[in-house]
Amino acid sequence: MSEYKKIHVVSRQEWLDLEAKRHKWLEDNYPKNLQATVDSHNARMKQREDIIAKFPYSVILTGSYPEHDYVSRWCWQNIGPMDCKECHEHYSEYPGCQLVLATEYIEKGSYPDKDGKLIEWEEKAYKEAEAKHGHEGEWASFWLGKTGYDYGSSEYCFLKESDRDRFLAAAPTFNFGEKYEKEGA
Repeated sequence: MSEYKKIHVVSRQEWLDLEAKRHKWLEDNYPKNLQATVDSHNARMKQREDIIAKFPYSVILTGSYPEHDYVSRWCWQNIGPMDCKECHEHYSEYPGCQLVLATEYIEKGSYPDKDGKLIEWEEKAYKEAEAKHGHEGEWASFWLGKTGYDYGSSEYCFLKESDRDRFLAAAPTFNFGEKYEKEGA
């Protein structure tokens, strides 16, 4: 089992090397699935090229899903709206879209611990905004794929080189965010 590594910057070549290893593993272990995987990869790379054409300054981060949610909110707060045809921020642990933030509510529940004692919990949650919507923004992200159960790589793409540079400068501070502070993550 590999050791968890905090969200971090990886080069495009490092990511391509990882993809090549994944394809080699499929070729060796599930050759019938390889062509479908290669075709899917090629289609996704075409989508990526379209995003990079509009947002040419990019950085790839590898980390856990909550860390990527935290990074996305950082971008909303420090760069501006995400560019997207359809906003799915209500799925994020750390949404940045004002329409989604306006749907905030407190979800409550309970569960019995090992001794049968009832443990109460509550946390912020968000609903889908009433109207489907998108954003014309200053940045976009492109999910490159999973590299573990809840771990993967995403490319953050920026319209301006200065925004990419600010993002890179802030990258060492990215973490699981306040939802996980009490859990020591």
